[in-house]
Amino acid sequence: MKAFSINFLNRHWIILTSEDPCFLTSDNPGFSVSFSIHIIRLKLSPLSSQFNLDNSVNSIHYFPLSSKMCLKLLPIIEGDLPELTKREMRKVINSNIKFQVADKDEVANINESTFQTSNELLISETHSLLQRYLKT
Repeated sequence: MKAFSINFLNRHWIILTSEDPCFLTSDNPGFSVSFSIHIIRLKLSPLSSQFNLDNSVNSIHYFPLSSKMCLKLLPIIEGDLPELTKREMRKVINSNIKFQVADKDEVANINESTFQTSNELLISETHSLLQRYLKT
């Protein structure tokens, strides 16, 4: 658990919001998109349902929370912040949650990834959105 919390605290937290289209949720709490050199060299998919697979600056973690919100965790790169004490750094990390409206393409990409990484259950606010994925 400590590894997860350290990884998640050392990231920019962005709550993506969307009214239409809605976010899909599933029985998998989240997924990662990683472009580490090892994944590229091995020609593996950058999409992983193991959301802590790569905790480096090469990965972005997504957690669809509801039909209207999705948590996006971006790496904090050293250049993003000036030199800070540990106390100041913790304060910045704890207060650095932003809200952003996701565009339709980003929602579509998140939904496709949610679908691909779901185990057995896919949840949607609208029947038409589910039908789109049932056909594939």
